[in-house]
Parts: sequence; C-alpha cells; structure tokens
Amino acid sequence: MSQHATAGSSSVNLNGESLLTEDEAVQFLRLDDRKNPMGALRWLCRTRRLAYIQVGRGIRRFRAGDLEAYIEQQRVQAVT
Repeated sequence: MSQHATAGSSSVNLNGESLLTEDEAVQFLRLDDRKNPMGALRWLCRTRRLAYIQVGRGIRRFRAGDLEAYIEQQRVQAVT
C-alpha cells in the first residue's frame, strides 16, 4: 500500500485514489452550513455511519466513493 503526500498539500494518495481531509469531507457533504460542521462529521465517524481511514491519532481521511455511498444510503425513495 503506497501513500504519499504531495508537496504543499494535505492530500494523500492510497492506491492511486486521492483521500480527502476532514475539511474537504465537510465541504463534500455540504455540512458547512451547520452550526458545528466538524462536530457533525466527527459524530458520523464516531457512530460508524461514515467510513473513514485512520492515518494517525485523531487524523482521518475519506475516500470520495465512501462519501458518495453515504449520501446514496440517505436517499429516501419517493412513493408513487
């Protein structure tokens, strides 16, 4: 498993896939309109509703595909 950070950036690559930071995940999920967006993201992680990769003590990274899967799981089907 190869990981590397690009110079001047906090992004990490895992098997060619870019991992998002907590701030980027907040923006991706559009949680930034909440009173405490980081708290909302951490709650989703703590309750295991959102998949993440632990890269250090208290440092989480997110795959865009996992965030998209979470959004899809929240989808409510219309009744016709």
